[in-house]
Amino acid sequence: MKHKIVLNILMVGIVLLVSSCGANDNRSNTSPDERLPVGYTIANIESAIDECINYIMWNNPEEEIPRPAGSEPYVGQQVSVEVRLYTDPSGGHKVYAQSNVDIWKDLLFKFDRLGGEVYCTGHANPVEESGPEGDYEVIDTISLQVQPVRDPHFGTSPEKDRMIKTVENKVTAMCEDFTAGSDGKLYLDSDVYMVDFYEYEMSVGFWFVLKGGNAYYSGVGLRLDKTTNEYEITGKKGFPLNNIDSMKKGDPGRFMFDRMVQAAIKHYKCGESGLKSV
Repeated sequence: MKHKIVLNILMVGIVLLVSSCGANDNRSNTSPDERLPVGYTIANIESAIDECINYIMWNNPEEEIPRPAGSEPYVGQQVSVEVRLYTDPSGGHKVYAQSNVDIWKDLLFKFDRLGGEVYCTGHANPVEESGPEGDYEVIDTISLQVQPVRDPHFGTSPEKDRMIKTVENKVTAMCEDFTAGSDGKLYLDSDVYMVDFYEYEMSVGFWFVLKGGNAYYSGVGLRLDKTTNEYEITGKKGFPLNNIDSMKKGDPGRFMFDRMVQAAIKHYKCGESGLKSV
């Protein structure tokens, strides 16, 4: 009788062990990529985060990115990132990620897909309205090293070309208005730089560099009319920078000007009949 009880306990143990192994096998057979929404992979999420971190650092003077006291600069730092899949009350899924970088540890990297690409579109605060709704599951934890600052990879696409053409038409009209105005001589043959942009931003900036060294920044927002399949454009408030050449390199305005002109996707001259490509 004693042997029979021991045998039964042993059999139950084997069944539990087999069941446990089976559950682990099922989980291991589901890769992180399979648990993500269509078009997302751990690889393209990691690439998007890398590009996002680089863009933030590239777009700001080093002294404007806070460093924790006593720490080394972020370049070369190994960053741990938790990839999360949020499910909202309606059953929709969105991908976010949280890193251990001090200035972003309470924020979430957010993502979007456009034209077959995955972009990191900035940060969301999980405790504010801009944050994700619902519960989340951790899909994977990845580690990446912050690379030295480089020029951003803004990307190209036929749709982005359409955006550029729409903006060119707008800037051409601005150029014609400026050269016909009372300060027309200042704008005639001025340099116009269209700043490169990420397609998801739906926003394009440009600089007019006038004779004498003064500069004027302006920008436009884009919205696709789904009925006509044409882009509508709205102007944004600009600002001047006086005598660019006299500004120190470390000045925030000069830094922004240099970075944007460095990233110019188009360079024109402003003429009475509109833009002329350089």
